[in-house]
Amino acid sequence: MEENKTEDKKLENLLRIKSKENFEELCSGCGVCEAFCHATHYDTEGKAKSAIRISDENFPVPGGYKCAVCNQCGKCARECPADAIKKVGNIYKIDDDLCVRCTAPGTGHPICVDVCPTRAIYTHKDQLTPIKCDGCGTCVEMCPKGALEYVFKKLKADTENIPQQPKEVPK
Repeated sequence: MEENKTEDKKLENLLRIKSKENFEELCSGCGVCEAFCHATHYDTEGKAKSAIRISDENFPVPGGYKCAVCNQCGKCARECPADAIKKVGNIYKIDDDLCVRCTAPGTGHPICVDVCPTRAIYTHKDQLTPIKCDGCGTCVEMCPKGALEYVFKKLKADTENIPQQPKEVPK
């Protein structure tokens, strides 16, 4: 029970999930992160509705893969005409009940899809509401290469324990 409380506290301070600096070297393009994301949220096999997407043009050749995952910038929420994207903790989530399936002029895509700077929100033909990362962390935990990581906000307690540099003593 204590472990769950610790895990809840950890995710409470989650800012986002991101690819590591050396992602292109680490990622093998295996799709495990996508498959587990899809399975976690839809209880089916596949990766078509994964909120994290890995470019797979090169598979199975290692290197050169790109990762599309929400950076939690909030641009989608600011542009949503129905106010259906809300910040819950530090993560922006789409409320299926409030989403009006709006379309941006000229593209036919929902506005949130068009304004996303990381191209991490997208639609799927079998789902009315756009798909977006909810910060669950399954992709980070299941990546066999460790190519993804959590980004947490700094807590005051984290900075209080940093040793201070000793002041120079005047000579």
